Amino acid sequence: MVVFEKIADNYSSVGKGKDFLYNRKGASFRSLSNPAKAPVYTIGAEFFDGESNYAVVNVNGRHAAAVAGYTCCNTGRDRKAAFLYTPKAGEDMSGTVTIDVFGMPGIKSLYMNEGRDESIINAAKADRVKPAQATSPLKLKKPLQLIATVGVGADAFINTPENLENTLENMRDQLPYVKSLGFGGFESYVKWDFVEYERGVYDWSFYDALIALASEFGLKWFPLI
Repeated sequence: MVVFEKIADNYSSVGKGKDFLYNRKGASFRSLSNPAKAPVYTIGAEFFDGESNYAVVNVNGRHAAAVAGYTCCNTGRDRKAAFLYTPKAGEDMSGTVTIDVFGMPGIKSLYMNEGRDESIINAAKADRVKPAQATSPLKLKKPLQLIATVGVGADAFINTPENLENTLENMRDQLPYVKSLGFGGFESYVKWDFVEYERGVYDWSFYDALIALASEFGLKWFPLI
Protein backbone atom coordinates (compact mmCIF):
# COMPACT_ATOMS: atom_id res chain seq x y z
CA MET A 1 0.00 0.00 0.00
CA VAL A 2 1.29 3.45 -0.95
CA VAL A 3 0.62 6.08 1.72
CA PHE A 4 0.39 9.81 0.97
CA GLU A 5 1.30 12.91 2.96
CA LYS A 6 -0.35 16.32 2.62
CA ILE A 7 1.86 18.96 1.01
CA ALA A 8 -0.63 21.79 0.37
CA ASP A 9 -4.12 22.85 1.50
CA ASN A 10 -6.08 25.93 0.42
CA TYR A 11 -9.44 25.21 2.08
CA SER A 12 -8.99 28.00 4.63
CA SER A 13 -7.75 30.62 2.16
CA VAL A 14 -10.07 30.22 -0.83
CA GLY A 15 -13.12 32.46 -0.54
CA LYS A 16 -11.37 35.43 1.04
CA GLY A 17 -10.61 37.42 -2.11
CA LYS A 18 -12.44 38.80 -5.11
CA ASP A 19 -11.30 35.91 -7.30
CA PHE A 20 -12.51 33.12 -5.01
CA LEU A 21 -15.01 31.88 -7.60
CA TYR A 22 -12.12 30.96 -9.91
CA ASN A 23 -10.20 28.85 -7.41
CA ARG A 24 -11.11 25.35 -6.31
CA LYS A 25 -10.93 24.34 -2.68
CA GLY A 26 -8.64 21.38 -2.32
CA ALA A 27 -5.52 19.76 -0.94
CA SER A 28 -2.48 18.12 -2.53
CA PHE A 29 -0.81 14.91 -1.39
CA ARG A 30 2.51 13.24 -2.26
CA SER A 31 3.35 9.54 -2.13
CA LEU A 32 5.83 8.38 0.50
CA SER A 33 6.87 5.41 -1.65
CA ASN A 34 6.72 4.48 -5.31
CA PRO A 35 3.92 2.24 -6.61
CA ALA A 36 4.48 -0.80 -8.78
CA LYS A 37 3.26 -0.79 -12.37
CA ALA A 38 -0.42 -1.71 -12.75
CA PRO A 39 -3.24 -1.21 -15.29
CA VAL A 40 -5.39 0.45 -12.64
CA TYR A 41 -4.94 1.83 -9.11
CA THR A 42 -7.42 1.99 -6.24
CA ILE A 43 -7.35 5.13 -4.10
CA GLY A 44 -8.85 5.12 -0.63
CA ALA A 45 -9.57 8.11 1.59
CA GLU A 46 -10.70 8.43 5.18
CA PHE A 47 -12.22 11.81 6.01
CA PHE A 48 -14.44 13.72 8.41
CA ASP A 49 -17.79 14.49 6.78
CA GLY A 50 -18.54 17.96 8.12
CA GLU A 51 -20.13 19.75 5.15
CA SER A 52 -21.94 19.17 1.86
CA ASN A 53 -19.53 18.77 -1.04
CA TYR A 54 -18.66 16.62 -4.04
CA ALA A 55 -15.13 15.24 -4.26
CA VAL A 56 -13.00 15.25 -7.40
CA VAL A 57 -9.64 13.44 -7.45
CA ASN A 58 -6.77 14.00 -9.88
CA VAL A 59 -3.69 11.76 -10.05
CA ASN A 60 -0.64 13.46 -11.55
CA GLY A 61 -3.05 15.99 -13.06
CA ARG A 62 -5.44 13.43 -14.57
CA HIS A 63 -8.96 12.58 -13.45
CA ALA A 64 -9.68 9.50 -11.30
CA ALA A 65 -13.10 7.85 -11.45
CA ALA A 66 -15.29 8.17 -8.36
CA VAL A 67 -16.54 4.79 -7.12
CA ALA A 68 -18.13 5.17 -3.68
CA GLY A 69 -18.27 7.59 -0.78
CA TYR A 70 -17.27 10.60 -2.88
CA THR A 71 -20.10 12.89 -1.72
CA CYS A 72 -19.82 14.78 1.57
CA CYS A 73 -23.24 15.07 3.21
CA ASN A 74 -22.59 16.90 6.50
CA THR A 75 -23.20 13.82 8.66
CA GLY A 76 -20.67 14.83 11.31
CA ARG A 77 -18.89 11.46 11.27
CA ASP A 78 -15.77 9.84 9.82
CA ARG A 79 -16.30 8.14 6.47
CA LYS A 80 -14.45 6.30 3.70
CA ALA A 81 -14.28 6.92 -0.06
CA ALA A 82 -12.88 5.00 -3.03
CA PHE A 83 -11.66 6.06 -6.49
CA LEU A 84 -10.08 4.26 -9.45
CA TYR A 85 -7.29 5.66 -11.58
CA THR A 86 -6.35 4.25 -15.00
CA PRO A 87 -2.98 5.55 -16.27
CA LYS A 88 -2.80 6.73 -19.85
CA ALA A 89 -0.70 4.76 -22.34
CA GLY A 90 2.98 5.14 -21.53
CA GLU A 91 2.39 7.00 -18.26
CA ASP A 92 5.19 6.38 -15.75
CA MET A 93 3.79 5.69 -12.28
CA SER A 94 7.08 4.40 -10.84
CA GLY A 95 8.14 7.72 -9.33
CA THR A 96 6.56 10.08 -6.82
CA VAL A 97 2.80 10.35 -7.32
CA THR A 98 0.84 13.52 -6.60
CA ILE A 99 -2.88 13.40 -5.83
CA ASP A 100 -5.08 16.49 -5.71
CA VAL A 101 -8.40 16.15 -3.89
CA PHE A 102 -11.02 18.86 -4.36
CA GLY A 103 -14.26 19.13 -2.40
CA MET A 104 -13.32 16.80 0.46
CA PRO A 105 -11.93 18.73 3.44
CA GLY A 106 -11.02 16.87 6.58
CA ILE A 107 -9.05 14.05 4.94
CA LYS A 108 -7.37 12.02 7.68
CA SER A 109 -5.57 9.50 5.48
CA LEU A 110 -5.04 8.87 1.77
CA TYR A 111 -3.61 5.67 0.31
CA MET A 112 -3.37 3.74 -2.96
CA ASN A 113 -3.07 0.09 -3.94
CA GLU A 114 -2.02 -1.38 -7.26
CA GLY A 115 -4.90 -3.03 -9.11
CA ARG A 116 -8.59 -2.96 -8.31
CA ASP A 117 -8.79 -3.43 -4.54
CA GLU A 118 -12.29 -4.65 -3.68
CA SER A 119 -11.62 -4.36 0.06
CA ILE A 120 -11.17 -0.58 -0.26
CA ILE A 121 -14.20 -0.28 -2.55
CA ASN A 122 -16.45 -2.45 -0.38
CA ALA A 123 -15.42 -0.54 2.76
CA ALA A 124 -16.43 2.74 1.10
CA LYS A 125 -19.74 1.27 -0.06
CA ALA A 126 -20.52 -0.07 3.41
CA ASP A 127 -19.72 3.34 4.88
CA ARG A 128 -22.09 5.27 2.61
CA VAL A 129 -24.59 7.67 4.16
CA LYS A 130 -27.65 5.75 5.34
CA PRO A 131 -31.17 7.16 4.81
CA ALA A 132 -31.56 7.96 8.51
CA GLN A 133 -28.31 9.96 8.42
CA ALA A 134 -29.31 12.11 5.43
CA THR A 135 -30.84 15.37 6.59
CA SER A 136 -32.05 18.46 4.75
CA PRO A 137 -31.46 22.07 5.86
CA LEU A 138 -34.88 22.97 4.40
CA LYS A 139 -38.46 21.82 4.83
CA LEU A 140 -40.40 22.32 1.60
CA LYS A 141 -44.18 22.41 1.41
CA LYS A 142 -43.84 21.09 -2.13
CA PRO A 143 -40.79 18.77 -2.39
CA LEU A 144 -40.59 19.05 -6.17
CA GLN A 145 -40.00 22.80 -5.96
CA LEU A 146 -36.28 21.95 -5.81
CA ILE A 147 -35.02 19.03 -7.89
CA ALA A 148 -31.58 17.84 -9.00
CA THR A 149 -29.95 15.18 -11.15
CA VAL A 150 -28.52 12.16 -9.33
CA GLY A 151 -26.59 10.15 -11.90
CA VAL A 152 -29.55 8.90 -13.94
CA GLY A 153 -28.31 9.54 -17.47
CA ALA A 154 -30.31 10.43 -20.55
CA ASP A 155 -27.89 8.65 -22.88
CA ALA A 156 -28.97 5.63 -24.89
CA PHE A 157 -27.77 2.80 -22.69
CA ILE A 158 -29.63 -0.49 -22.73
CA ASN A 159 -32.11 -1.43 -20.02
CA THR A 160 -30.31 -4.38 -18.44
CA PRO A 161 -29.91 -5.50 -14.81
CA GLU A 162 -26.24 -4.42 -14.99
CA ASN A 163 -27.09 -0.90 -16.14
CA LEU A 164 -29.86 -0.61 -13.58
CA GLU A 165 -27.42 -1.54 -10.81
CA ASN A 166 -24.88 1.00 -12.08
CA THR A 167 -27.56 3.69 -11.99
CA LEU A 168 -28.58 2.72 -8.45
CA GLU A 169 -24.90 2.80 -7.43
CA ASN A 170 -24.66 6.41 -8.61
CA MET A 171 -27.83 7.28 -6.74
CA ARG A 172 -26.65 5.74 -3.47
CA ASP A 173 -23.94 8.39 -3.28
CA GLN A 174 -25.80 11.29 -4.84
CA LEU A 175 -29.24 11.06 -3.20
CA PRO A 176 -27.99 11.87 0.33
CA TYR A 177 -25.81 14.62 -1.16
CA VAL A 178 -28.64 16.47 -2.91
CA LYS A 179 -30.81 16.06 0.19
CA SER A 180 -28.09 17.64 2.32
CA LEU A 181 -28.25 20.65 -0.03
CA GLY A 182 -32.01 21.03 0.43
CA PHE A 183 -33.34 19.41 -2.74
CA GLY A 184 -36.64 17.56 -2.37
CA GLY A 185 -36.51 15.32 -5.41
CA PHE A 186 -34.59 14.14 -8.46
CA GLU A 187 -35.29 14.39 -12.17
CA SER A 188 -34.68 11.88 -14.93
CA TYR A 189 -35.71 11.33 -18.51
CA VAL A 190 -38.17 8.53 -19.20
CA LYS A 191 -36.86 6.41 -22.05
CA TRP A 192 -39.95 4.93 -23.59
CA ASP A 193 -38.16 1.80 -24.84
CA PHE A 194 -37.49 1.05 -21.16
CA VAL A 195 -41.23 1.09 -20.51
CA GLU A 196 -42.91 -0.30 -23.65
CA TYR A 197 -40.79 -3.17 -24.92
CA GLU A 198 -43.47 -4.16 -27.40
CA ARG A 199 -46.54 -2.31 -28.50
CA GLY A 200 -49.17 -2.25 -25.76
CA VAL A 201 -46.99 -4.07 -23.19
CA TYR A 202 -45.70 -1.86 -20.38
CA ASP A 203 -43.07 -2.48 -17.72
CA TRP A 204 -42.11 0.31 -15.30
CA SER A 205 -39.74 -1.84 -13.20
CA PHE A 206 -36.63 0.20 -14.14
CA TYR A 207 -38.13 3.45 -12.87
CA ASP A 208 -39.89 1.71 -9.99
CA ALA A 209 -36.44 0.74 -8.69
CA LEU A 210 -35.22 4.36 -8.88
CA ILE A 211 -38.32 5.65 -7.10
CA ALA A 212 -38.04 3.01 -4.38
CA LEU A 213 -34.43 3.94 -3.61
CA ALA A 214 -35.18 7.68 -3.62
CA SER A 215 -38.13 7.17 -1.28
CA GLU A 216 -35.80 5.63 1.30
CA PHE A 217 -34.16 9.06 1.51
CA GLY A 218 -37.51 10.86 1.53
CA LEU A 219 -37.04 12.19 -2.01
CA LYS A 220 -39.55 12.36 -4.87
CA TRP A 221 -39.24 11.69 -8.62
CA PHE A 222 -39.77 14.31 -11.33
CA PRO A 223 -40.09 12.50 -14.71
CA LEU A 224 -39.12 14.21 -17.95
CA ILE A 225 -41.03 12.69 -20.84
